[in-house]
Amino acid sequence: MALLLGLALAQDGAAPPAPPAPAPPTQQLSASYVVKVASREEASDTLVAEAKALGGWFARLADEEVQLRVPVDRAPELLDVVESVGLVAQRDEQVVDVRGRLAELDARIDSRRELLAQYLTLVETADTKAVLQLEREITSTIQYIEGLVGQRRRLADQATIARVRVGFVFRDRRRPGDSGASSFGWINSLSVGHVMGDLLHDRGFDDKRTGLPPLDVEGFAPYKGKKEFRAASPDGVLLRTRAVKHKPKAELSYWTEAVQTHLVAQGYTLLADEELPGARWLEWVLPVGEVDHTYVVVVKPDGNRLQLVELVGPSEAIMGRRDALRAAIEAAVR
Repeated sequence: MALLLGLALAQDGAAPPAPPAPAPPTQQLSASYVVKVASREEASDTLVAEAKALGGWFARLADEEVQLRVPVDRAPELLDVVESVGLVAQRDEQVVDVRGRLAELDARIDSRRELLAQYLTLVETADTKAVLQLEREITSTIQYIEGLVGQRRRLADQATIARVRVGFVFRDRRRPGDSGASSFGWINSLSVGHVMGDLLHDRGFDDKRTGLPPLDVEGFAPYKGKKEFRAASPDGVLLRTRAVKHKPKAELSYWTEAVQTHLVAQGYTLLADEELPGARWLEWVLPVGEVDHTYVVVVKPDGNRLQLVELVGPSEAIMGRRDALRAAIEAAVR
C-alpha cells in the first residue's frame, strides 16, 4: 500500500512536459532608411550602441551610412530608434517569406537522399565495373546534397537576422526641374534659388509688407529690408519672412496642397508636413551640388495677405538649429 501511495505521489509531483520549441522564423526582414541628422557621427554611435544592446552588431560603418544586424524579433526596437535620431527622408522595408523556398530545398534534399540510398543498395550486388560507376554517382550525389543543405542553412540563418541600412545622404541627385509652373506667381517664387538670390539682390515678387515680427533666433544676423525680414547664420542657414496678396482667398488646406503639388513637380522631396497655429510647416529636401539642402516653407493666411516664412540651408546645419527655428517661427505666427 505504501509503495502504491509513493508511486502516486511521484507521478503527481512529476514535472510537466516541456512546451514545444518555437518554430524558427521563416521571414527575411530588411530595411533601408535615409535620415536627416544634425550629426552623422552621433547618430551612428547611437544606432551602433542600440544594435549591440539588442544582441546585434554593425556590418559596415562609414561617413555616409551604417549597416546593422539584429535578431529579427528585436528589429522593431531598432527601427524605433532609427526613426527617432532625425527626420526620415526615405523608408523602405521588405519582408520575404522563405517557407516556399525552404520546402522546395527540403523536397530536393529528400529526393537525393532516396537516390543515394538506392545507389548504396545496388553497390552490394554490382560487379566491379558497375561499382566504379556507382561510386562516381554516389560521390556526385553526396556533393549535391551537401550543397543543398548549405543553401538551406544559409536561408534559414538569414531569416533569424534582420538587416538594417541607415544612410545619411539623400541619393537622388536630380536637380529640381523647370516645368510645371503654377498659376499663382508667389508659388513660383518658392525655391532654394530664390531664397539664396534674395540675399544678394533686393528684389520682390509683388511682396507686401510682412505682418510677422522679426524672428529672434540665436546665431542669426538680420539684414535690413523694407518689406522682408532676412537673416543668415555662419553655417549657411538662410531665413526670410515676407507676405503676398491673398488672392484668391482660400483655406490653408488649399494653399498647402497647391505648394506641395508645385514643389513635388519641381523635384523636391517632402520630409514633413506639420501644423502650426493657423499655419503649415512644409519641410523639403533636395540636392544642391553634392550637399543635401533642406527647404522649409511656412504658410499662414492672414486676411488680405499670405504670410510666408522660408528656411534654406545644408540639412545637417538646419537639423542642429531646427528646434530653435521652429520655436521662433511658431511664436511669430501665433
